[in-house]
Amino acid sequence: MKRDRLTYMTEMTAACAAIAAFVTVYVVGFMQAGLLLTLLFAWIPAAALAWFTARALQATARTFLDVSQTAADFPGFGGDDDALEPIVLRDSRRSYRAGRAHWLDDERY
Repeated sequence: MKRDRLTYMTEMTAACAAIAAFVTVYVVGFMQAGLLLTLLFAWIPAAALAWFTARALQATARTFLDVSQTAADFPGFGGDDDALEPIVLRDSRRSYRAGRAHWLDDERY
């Protein structure tokens, strides 16, 4: 499954779980506190629980997606080793001529 589609599916799953948590709070409120108290005050814990549920599921899914993507990048964890490039060591110092030419250009101006 493509990463964009998988991200979309996890977002929709988190939204459905948030709606289910919201409805569950209202159902339990109707059974425990009655109609009036539930209609007046149940939206506060319902909204908090729905927000927390959605954020927790999104964070969990994002973590698993990032870990699976990172693991696929390494050859020992199922990634392809064709993407590996050899390390090239270069001298970080400039040559004497390049350094001297730079100084000479400064003296000319």
